Amino acid sequence: MSVIIRKALLSDVPALSDMSVRGRIFHNRLLNNYFADINPETEKSFLEKVVTDEDKMCFIALKDDIAVGMLFCFFKTLPFLRRPSVCHVDTLFVDEKCRNQGIGRLLMQNLKEICLRQGVDEIELAVYEGNDKALSFYRSMGFAAKKQELKLDLHSEN
Repeated sequence: MSVIIRKALLSDVPALSDMSVRGRIFHNRLLNNYFADINPETEKSFLEKVVTDEDKMCFIALKDDIAVGMLFCFFKTLPFLRRPSVCHVDTLFVDEKCRNQGIGRLLMQNLKEICLRQGVDEIELAVYEGNDKALSFYRSMGFAAKKQELKLDLHSEN
């Protein structure tokens, strides 16, 4: 049972979409329905752009030829930083049945190696409040807090 990490292809979009939807369902429960209702066509269109856009990267993890994980990131240059080349991880997802098997670590290690080869200075990401397992995982990979993001819901009654 080996795991293969490779760059996602357009033919992977259905599997990526399925994983993306499952991740959003999890985050919606965590964040009290923060995300809009899922629209399969919007999901498909978005992921097709992610897979083909030169400024983005999407990787898929396959275990016995079955999609079990994905990582989507994009690159940006922030000229006001001492180290301006940044890779932002937008999504890391591992199938619930395959967690704690090193798949997320493989996806992140693959990204780290690519970033080092491309001269990227920093990998950044955000973790939703309450997602303690993800926070613990990223810390175990060497990530440290850089900032705390806050929001003000202008439609809330509070």
